[in-house]
Amino acid sequence: MGMKPKTVLVTGAASGIGRCIVDVLLARGDRVIACDMNANALKALEGREGIKTIVMDITKQADIDKAVETVRQSGWQLDGLVNNAGIALGGPLVELRDEVMQKQFDVNVFGVFRVTKAFFSLLLETKGRVVIMGSISGHFTAPFVGPYSMTKRAMEGYADALRRELDPLGMHVSIIEPGDVKTPLWDKAKGMAAEIAPTISSLFRERATRVVEYGIKKAIEEGLEPRQVADKVVAALHARKPKPRYPVNKSRLMAYLMTHLPDGMLDGIIRKM
Repeated sequence: MGMKPKTVLVTGAASGIGRCIVDVLLARGDRVIACDMNANALKALEGREGIKTIVMDITKQADIDKAVETVRQSGWQLDGLVNNAGIALGGPLVELRDEVMQKQFDVNVFGVFRVTKAFFSLLLETKGRVVIMGSISGHFTAPFVGPYSMTKRAMEGYADALRRELDPLGMHVSIIEPGDVKTPLWDKAKGMAAEIAPTISSLFRERATRVVEYGIKKAIEEGLEPRQVADKVVAALHARKPKPRYPVNKSRLMAYLMTHLPDGMLDGIIRKM
């Protein structure tokens, strides 16, 4: 990888994977524009050399436009954009409220679309790179996490189209595809699951509860460390020839089986589990 410092904008930068990405970039000498909707959490990043913080909600175009202007006025060029911000919602698809699905897509799909579109002109000036946070859920869908998986599958198509559109301009696009990661997200997920459970009908409540509890426990006990994901992001930003996709999994065999076994066989395994 080349060692020339770059200036990178990271969304969802105040916690979890985003915070780790910021720390790794700063440690290697890059400059970071850290964006997050949580103003209080961003304050913990302020005062460090090579960082600027911007409060930005990726569901609000006014926030994004203001952030673009702030970057322009800062005098910093923009060499990379890391679309990391995202949320995970779930529930039985035949009972899910419209607003839940709309919120999931507004953040994970339209948020990425808005931010990339808004910062494109700045990235074009430097032949900058775009990195998108995908997930193994973009290839393998567990029951009751359909909304999240749907958005990550959408990101696969978005990344492919964007990469092929920007390639003639000398720009690179990569998508990171991690499995479960140990982050504070899972502590929040426990509370969200408890709130949602009473709204699920008896047709699905017991199975949905078991699936969610199993998933949270597995992520906390066996998930990837955020640094493993952050290292792939740095590779996508700095490699001389970045890859279109960066899978990140503890077990390559398990990831392969989850994404290549026949559907009928996978359905049977999930049914037994």
